[in-house]
Amino acid sequence: MKLGKFEIYVISDGLFQLDGGTMFGIVPKVIWSKFLQVDQNNMALWGTHCLLVVVKGKKILIETGIGSKLDSKKKKIYGRSDDGAFSQNLKKAGFSFEEIDFVIPTHLHMDHAGGFTCFENGKLKTRFSKARYLIQKKEWEAAIHPTRLSRGSYWEENFLPVLDHHQVEWLDGDIELLQGLDIMLTGAHSQGHQAIKIFSEGKTLFCGGDLIPSRWHVRQTFVCAYDLCPMEVSELKTKWLERAYQEDWILHWYHDPEMPFGKVNKEGENFVGDLRK
Repeated sequence: MKLGKFEIYVISDGLFQLDGGTMFGIVPKVIWSKFLQVDQNNMALWGTHCLLVVVKGKKILIETGIGSKLDSKKKKIYGRSDDGAFSQNLKKAGFSFEEIDFVIPTHLHMDHAGGFTCFENGKLKTRFSKARYLIQKKEWEAAIHPTRLSRGSYWEENFLPVLDHHQVEWLDGDIELLQGLDIMLTGAHSQGHQAIKIFSEGKTLFCGGDLIPSRWHVRQTFVCAYDLCPMEVSELKTKWLERAYQEDWILHWYHDPEMPFGKVNKEGENFVGDLRK
């Protein structure tokens, strides 16, 4: 996809499964099951649509997927039969790991930061050896000092090696990384969750991470059971989606099982998501 001066490539890390209810919080199954299929164990499939942004010779990766380090037990839990999807898709797009200049995760949960690292000859190493990993200080603190509830989402093998290799660039709030690419601290889903806005020549792409993980989550009451502060998520979504509607932004839906991009429309006071083919 071309967005003004930016070239944007979708680098999928494949599908994975989660219990259907975890992605919709308090929303009853009788509602979300009208549009989302689950198996006999109530598991639904979700995407991992990472984005590679190319501009003026710089290559910026937004999200890294689950990665390739899952053992057999975790592969079964998350329904991962192929953990090499990201590598294959990056190669198909014509790029290599060594070319990446910046890695921007929206946060450090295992399905967003799992691709930070990999095993090579039995040893753990950083996957993007020449990249700077742009991480909010608040998110790092939340990851290395998890609570009982968040511990299962933060896996140290994903992010500690990038610190050991001196590749972390700490962020403390909002920054302009490049002209037309802003990183904004949002919190709400996790302590240091961040969103990315890319804009050029009158077009805007908003990467909201797990604030708006799929087309269905544009509804203000559709929040995840994983959200640290669900009311804040709902309020932030309302603010950003109103602007996206008024200014005709493209939205990045990282976890949508079908399409990585869409737009938002309104039906009365309610937002609805439209797939962008």
